[in-house]
Amino acid sequence: MTKDKGNRNRERHQVLKAMLEERRHQIHTKLRTLRETLPAEASEVTDTEEQSVNDFVRDVELALIEMTSETLGQIDLALQRLEAGTYGACAQCGAEIAEPRLKAVPFATLCRACQEAQESRQAEVRERSMEGRPLEAVLAAAPEYDAVIFLGDLVGYGPNPNECVQRVRELPNLISLVGNHDWAALGRIDAYTFNEYARQAVEWTDQRLEPEAREYLSSLDPKIELEEFALAHGSPREPIWEYLEVESQGPANFREFSAPLCLVGHTHVPRVFTEVPNGNEPSVEVSRPSERSVIDLDGGRRLIINPGGVGQPRDGDPRAAFGILDTESKEFRFYRVPYKFEETQAKINEVGLPPALASRLRFGL
Repeated sequence: MTKDKGNRNRERHQVLKAMLEERRHQIHTKLRTLRETLPAEASEVTDTEEQSVNDFVRDVELALIEMTSETLGQIDLALQRLEAGTYGACAQCGAEIAEPRLKAVPFATLCRACQEAQESRQAEVRERSMEGRPLEAVLAAAPEYDAVIFLGDLVGYGPNPNECVQRVRELPNLISLVGNHDWAALGRIDAYTFNEYARQAVEWTDQRLEPEAREYLSSLDPKIELEEFALAHGSPREPIWEYLEVESQGPANFREFSAPLCLVGHTHVPRVFTEVPNGNEPSVEVSRPSERSVIDLDGGRRLIINPGGVGQPRDGDPRAAFGILDTESKEFRFYRVPYKFEETQAKINEVGLPPALASRLRFGL
């Protein structure tokens, strides 16, 4: 980088920092004015309503402080990098970031080659998301991630079983489980234990699974326990068949793993089970999180979390459901993303799967 370009960048970011600080001051002033003038202007405001306004103002101020502090911290880091004449090491390959693109300064964390490769992958994902496949819509909408956890049932419902297996296997640092429909398609579960539509679907899948897909699904386990978290397709107690849905199932399942968190699937419904201390026998609370709900994983209570279903949601919402587990901030965030389910419906009908499997996608059931 030339000296003149470095000076221009430094000036640009110093101005940006000053503008952010001034903007924060202006917003704080407006919020204080709102708090001071509202009771005088609205004589009908009750104490409860006034407290609600005060709480709102406080929450906005805290959010603003957090947002601007993070941005100002990034700018300070950028100025330090400009002074030192280096941009640090690439977060992906470890090479020094010698000449980051101007638009990436000062927040570049990848070298030029890794940045271009990432943008190429993102463009491919965006293109695939237009094909009407829920998995591609999820990958296109997901925030940045460095690993993928799949909780089972890769096949057994949809019209593209081999493509689905192949696509999931391509994902970075994949941890994958096997589900009951996977086992049924492999012949490890009697298909007649399913309802009529599910039985027809797994038999159809069984006839079309390629050897490579079979080999991969056969290598998976229905339950895994790691140091930071456990994984189970159904439940920790019965990882293939149990639908974890109500409080009474909680205590026995929490006894089946030692990690602070377990992620489960199988029900296709987002749920959170929280273990609550209660003498010698902890009780369990169950909640249904909303879109963008954030669960604190560092609150001292053990949790079982179901992020919902990507390909066949069953909570009355047709949008694909998924979650992001942030091991640094100790949070789990729920997400929903729409996709062109009409295209999946058409493909289900085209290949001869039961029409009910197509119809249910419209209603998220």
